[in-house]
Amino acid sequence: MCTVIYIPTEKGAYLCSVRDENPFRERALFPEEMSGEKYRFWAPIDPKAGGTWWTINQLGNMLILLNGAFNNHLPNTRLYRKSRGLIIKELSQETNLHEAWTQINLKDIEPFTLILKSQNELVECRWNGQSKFWKKIDQEQAHIWSSATLYPLEVRRKRELLFYDFISKPVSKTQDIEDFLFQHSEPSNGFIMHRFEEMRSLSISTIAFDEIASNVEISYHDLLDGKKNIQTIQLTTI
Repeated sequence: MCTVIYIPTEKGAYLCSVRDENPFRERALFPEEMSGEKYRFWAPIDPKAGGTWWTINQLGNMLILLNGAFNNHLPNTRLYRKSRGLIIKELSQETNLHEAWTQINLKDIEPFTLILKSQNELVECRWNGQSKFWKKIDQEQAHIWSSATLYPLEVRRKRELLFYDFISKPVSKTQDIEDFLFQHSEPSNGFIMHRFEEMRSLSISTIAFDEIASNVEISYHDLLDGKKNIQTIQLTTI
């Protein structure tokens, strides 16, 4: 939700999401399979609003949410008509995500960034409260995104340097990514952070795509109790 990492591999890719949130918020549910209007999908659920910060459907289309668009903004929750996490669940049911992004009504939705991964493309979508942006990203290159609401530009740049140094060496398993995150943990701006009592990293979700075998391994690490859940799902085609 607040840090997203993409690393291509010979078989597919890794996508990792670190969720930074108020630790007193009701505990999110571990990722589980759910039935949608069109497709089955997997997601961790936030009990407060019923939404999520990432989903992957049976076709292998994955969406990951980050708070904020290009810059930090002052939230006004009284004006927002729907949780951004519910928008993600809606988009998990779409086949043509570009068309869906173009048509979806985001009026009175808080600004956000959405990383979209399908078998054909990697896309960065942004909503700044007024306009939508759609930008294709090179799938052959590694990328990192940090939430604009939590990390100022200079911090985001520093995080990028640490990440690019990390990927200069081979990444062969999910644990390599987690080790990197923990290696650069620190209270305010670390990949695993704990800002006093109001904000901390709550979980790490790492999704390993094997496009040759058409399956995905989901690793969900709850950082509050240390429990980890790993499951493999088989992808299907239309």
